[in-house]
Amino acid sequence: NMLVLRQPPRADSKAKDVLLYHRGDVPMNHYYLAAYYYIREYWKSDAVVHLGTHGSQEYLGGKERGLSRYDGPNLAVWDLPVLYPFIVDDVGEAMQTKRRGSATVFAHMTPPFAAAGLQGEMAEMHELMHQYSSLDKGGVKQKTATQIMNLCIDSTLCEDFDWPEEKIMSHFSQFMDELHRYLEELASQNQPLGLHTFGELPPQPLLISTIVQMLGNEFVRAADKFEQKYYGVKSGLDNLTRNSVAAEPEFLEIAQELVDIAGYKTIRDFVVNPVDKKSKLLKNAEINEELAKHLKNAKQYYINFSNNRELQHLSDGLSGKYIPVKSGGDPVRHPDSMPTGYNLYGFDPSRLPTRAAFDQGKELVEQVIADYYQKHGRYPDKLAFSLWSIEAMRHYGVLESQALYAMGVTPVWSKGGRVVGTKIIPASELKRPRVDIVLSATGLYRDAFPNVIKLLASAIDKVIKKKEKNASGWTNYVRENSLRIQQDLVEKGHELKEAAYLSSIRIFSNSSGQYGSGTDGPVQASDSWESDKKIADNHMATMGYGFGTDSSRWGDKVEGLNLYGKQLSGTDVALFARSSNLFGMLTSDDPYEYFGSLSLAVRNLDGKSPEMLISNLRNASNSKVESAARFLSTELRTRAFHKRWVREMKKEGYAGAVAMAAQVSNFWGWQVVDPELVRADQWQAFHEVYIEDKLDLGLEQWFEKVNPGSQAQMIEKMLEAVRKNYWDAPEATQKNLVKRYIELTNKHNLIIENEKLKQFVDDSSAGFGLDIKLADVPQEVSQLANVTDVTTEDKSNKELDKVEGYKLEKVEDNENKMPVSNQLKWMLFICFFLVSSGAFAQSKKCFKYLEH
Repeated sequence: NMLVLRQPPRADSKAKDVLLYHRGDVPMNHYYLAAYYYIREYWKSDAVVHLGTHGSQEYLGGKERGLSRYDGPNLAVWDLPVLYPFIVDDVGEAMQTKRRGSATVFAHMTPPFAAAGLQGEMAEMHELMHQYSSLDKGGVKQKTATQIMNLCIDSTLCEDFDWPEEKIMSHFSQFMDELHRYLEELASQNQPLGLHTFGELPPQPLLISTIVQMLGNEFVRAADKFEQKYYGVKSGLDNLTRNSVAAEPEFLEIAQELVDIAGYKTIRDFVVNPVDKKSKLLKNAEINEELAKHLKNAKQYYINFSNNRELQHLSDGLSGKYIPVKSGGDPVRHPDSMPTGYNLYGFDPSRLPTRAAFDQGKELVEQVIADYYQKHGRYPDKLAFSLWSIEAMRHYGVLESQALYAMGVTPVWSKGGRVVGTKIIPASELKRPRVDIVLSATGLYRDAFPNVIKLLASAIDKVIKKKEKNASGWTNYVRENSLRIQQDLVEKGHELKEAAYLSSIRIFSNSSGQYGSGTDGPVQASDSWESDKKIADNHMATMGYGFGTDSSRWGDKVEGLNLYGKQLSGTDVALFARSSNLFGMLTSDDPYEYFGSLSLAVRNLDGKSPEMLISNLRNASNSKVESAARFLSTELRTRAFHKRWVREMKKEGYAGAVAMAAQVSNFWGWQVVDPELVRADQWQAFHEVYIEDKLDLGLEQWFEKVNPGSQAQMIEKMLEAVRKNYWDAPEATQKNLVKRYIELTNKHNLIIENEKLKQFVDDSSAGFGLDIKLADVPQEVSQLANVTDVTTEDKSNKELDKVEGYKLEKVEDNENKMPVSNQLKWMLFICFFLVSSGAFAQSKKCFKYLEH
């Protein structure tokens, strides 16, 4: 017998449910507890399978590790076995389900991948560049150059890598080189296609394209030469530009697109399909040593795909059998994570950072410091880092290494590879200032890597105590900033010893047992604020718990002191690492709510955002640091605005629509936390692709059929960007958005909780001369929604931090008591009234759900 149901909501209303996912200080409500109690005691289930990354049970209140039976997560499931299919690329959050959720994990595959290729204007631009390079000097060559420049500017592609027209005109040759590199970067981007179906292999064309991506650029170049010789084709590297020209039915179209990409034919004919079925030419083909090595790896990858154990091991788990363990990670970057279906485990935290990670981190942060010096004529004073458990388990400490080397510190390893301490690099060897750092760690990081936090805190303390400026001539900004903050604290009444300790703290997170940044909820509840200062203050209050060298004060926060803000102030550069080929800046809200919040906080402290940089570790053999704006632009062009990506998401139906809407919601999040990263033309592109159907994919009819609420949510974020003056959209765009929004909400009875937006839409509709307006919410629905809305205020944020539930108040004895008989009469009357009202409300609610 199987019972299928959604995980019970944490809140008493759908809109505020997600806001409580990471709130360990808010106990689960009675409904939540009762649902799990029903599963155990009434349904008498033998096990529970949690589906989805991630749920709420593993984030309930209680200790970080070593939970008692009465901590929230265990109180919910009690002794019920928990089986948890989890995406293989998210080991950090998978470990949370084991550490706090009592779960056995069953890793499942990511979506399949393919090289993104070029489409539309980018493909046209690439072709013009080839024409330009083959032309002799003269009028035609000059006209072609002008075409390339105009197309790049008009398509806003030049804005992606910061080349305005004046710069192009004066440095055209350099522009052409940079444009060619960027187009190659776009074409070779790993593009996830659709979603993974648990227990199943992707269709063969997608399976082949994924193996090509796993093998990497060296294989692609070798296979390209081989295919030109034996298949008689033009370079497959150029064929990337023809990715969206096929007109066959959807499945045939994707196959046709992929078959021309370099490496596809080689994997198809020498790995996936037996070569003896092919021509004599291929049978006699000479495969050099380099290509043979790649093909050997490809065959193993194909075997690993075929050995998928997702359904088998889940069945074994439900039978009480042992589930073998395996490491996880991004399959493209870390092919050893295949096959999937195994019980994931993390790695030994005492080895972080590894020697290889430190070498890479050292190289990357030196690039950051050198680039900053070249751009500004001075060294950066302070770098801020966003530390994630998920990323640390992928890159083994590259970001932590950047922080250490910025200060001029190196780890000390034992012979077995464990980190046993740190040592300071002499100033004469470092030959630059010691750059100050601030580390903002997620709750998962705090739980998973307490040893690394202590290591970093100890290293910071050592550098603060290092007096060397007069001897070396180089400034120790870590020490200088601590002394400055120490003096400020003393002047504000703190004892000298206390001030010295507080000024040494550079690592911050939320309080023990809490998860979340204090940013995502308020950002999405955009009707609750007019200034983003409130969100910045909420973030600093939520994440302002300090982790220094004194273990007895682990995670303390001094009341009335924004120490986190004091340390963040003056940040020149904020850094984050991305090593996953699946997860980018828009695939979840985490990047903007943690990394983006650094920009939000610094801007509100200093009046200016820091430079936002990402250590792009997706390609293990070609790591680089790039601006967050460029990273975001690349992601948009190869996913949200790419025809193939949208088409493959369409195949996922309801879930695909949800994924599309999430792109816009998370883009809105970036708009709020760092407006400098987001451009008006990108908002316009969302409108053109998803509302006007620029790619001619029949999206309006498709949304109507599978999930109209998702398209309405997209429009809501676009209109909110207009309402709050983030986006000065063209009048025709605004009119189209308003018209479609009203049509969707009225036709499908969608409830708008943002009253300010509702008024804005109705006012805009009248202003545009449209003879339509939003339908009123039925009074009984409105009343029902407010029954259990009781607000309590948190000291950290009196306007944004709302908690739902029933409020229990002490009832004082009344001296003038009623006679007992009258009390009984009134009680019977009240009971009758409540029962009748409840029955009426439930019947209304039932009919409403039946309509949906």
